[in-house]
Amino acid sequence: MMPWLINFKDKTVVIVGGGAVASRKALQFLKEGAKVKIIASRIDRKLEALEVEKYLTDYQPKYLQNAFFVYIATDDRELNNQIIRDADELGVLCACATSSMASLKAMKVVETENLLLGISTKGQYPAFTKKLAYELEQYLSLIHISEPTRQAEISYAVFCLKKKKKKKRKKHRR
Repeated sequence: MMPWLINFKDKTVVIVGGGAVASRKALQFLKEGAKVKIIASRIDRKLEALEVEKYLTDYQPKYLQNAFFVYIATDDRELNNQIIRDADELGVLCACATSSMASLKAMKVVETENLLLGISTKGQYPAFTKKLAYELEQYLSLIHISEPTRQAEISYAVFCLKKKKKKKRKKHRR
């Protein structure tokens, strides 16, 4: 496995499922600038309110045509595995909320203004992943290095190096 950051801007993302997980993922993909399509026989209120293409029907492979990515958010294991097989056949990147057979695995994300960390236990220990992400968020919230502070630290480091070199020169003169 290799971690990657994927640019979803203007890419078609199909989400199969209509519940809370599908809603959360749809918001994340929209935030990244993706064109989101929802495929589900029923959708929750949060999904109803989103400005996305909605197909209120059962999944069919045709909905993956021209998709860049599919996210599977159903609790039907057999359907999930079928979607994974269809995505593989069509060359569509795929992730699934409940199956480890998908080509991509989601990571817990910790993000600051200048930092993006992905955390994964490869699906083995989700509670540990959540705890680690929380602790990192707490730690990172204490650290904020503004540009003037960073410049001052660099200047101080250079000053210390120059001072060290002067001491060495004085020792050699004796």
